[in-house]
Amino acid sequence: MDLEFKEKTYEKYFYGELRRHTQVCYSPDQCDEHHLGFDDAFFLQGEFLGGLHRFLRRAKWERQTGIRITDLEYLAEALQARMPPFRFNLFVQYKRPEYMTLQSSKEWVDWGKAYYRYHLDQHQQKLLEALDSKAQGRAATVYASPSFWTSDDLWNHVAASAVCQYSNIASAGLLANHHRYTYSGPGFRGRGHSEPEDIESIPFAELLQTASSGSPSLFREHLSRTATLIKQAVEELGLQNQLGSAVSAIASPEAMASELVRSIVTIEAFKDAFGIYTYMIG
Repeated sequence: MDLEFKEKTYEKYFYGELRRHTQVCYSPDQCDEHHLGFDDAFFLQGEFLGGLHRFLRRAKWERQTGIRITDLEYLAEALQARMPPFRFNLFVQYKRPEYMTLQSSKEWVDWGKAYYRYHLDQHQQKLLEALDSKAQGRAATVYASPSFWTSDDLWNHVAASAVCQYSNIASAGLLANHHRYTYSGPGFRGRGHSEPEDIESIPFAELLQTASSGSPSLFREHLSRTATLIKQAVEELGLQNQLGSAVSAIASPEAMASELVRSIVTIEAFKDAFGIYTYMIG
């Protein structure tokens, strides 16, 4: 049975709650050209950015002014001085599962009741595994999917700020060599398939607590390290051409002369090319 809501809708409200749970969260994937990609950073308001940079575009201007690469570097330094340190990366692959209600369903014998199922894209899975390996404890790679299927349930959970609570979070590293994942409810438990294997991931609250206890790094340094981590994982799997094409679609070679732009564009292009979202957590 298909879910009554789109993956993008679920993703939006999951991320909204993640930001509240972690206090400090920045996603270069959520870029906005009017705010230069910083609109989802905590403690930063649009008016603050406008006061910082005289070339920032404003909708009320009849004639909009561009921005120079050198100005971007200046802006990054000014922002870093006002931003909290970052400690951890969360790489999330959102999944829109099927709700299996028939006893003839392939994995019914494993659950004996209605359950949820999604298939793993092997390119995404291998990338998540590579990121997990190269991050050396400074990142987590997970699948996030809803444990509800009606639109009414979605909006009730949104109103109660309970979308994360009613989600199932699976650690990507535990799903190596599997092609499907099934679960019957929210939390961190499910089963990997084809050869059935019980999967018990790290509870999401515990994962976020681990994220907040890591060693801090300055904003620009963390952003640059994240982009480098992504490029290393992509190159290990020979997928650099896909990433390069996505990068070219976002920014011109002239703009990529800025280290700030290179980092942000690399992370955003990674999401566009492979569907994996990056969240920097403080």
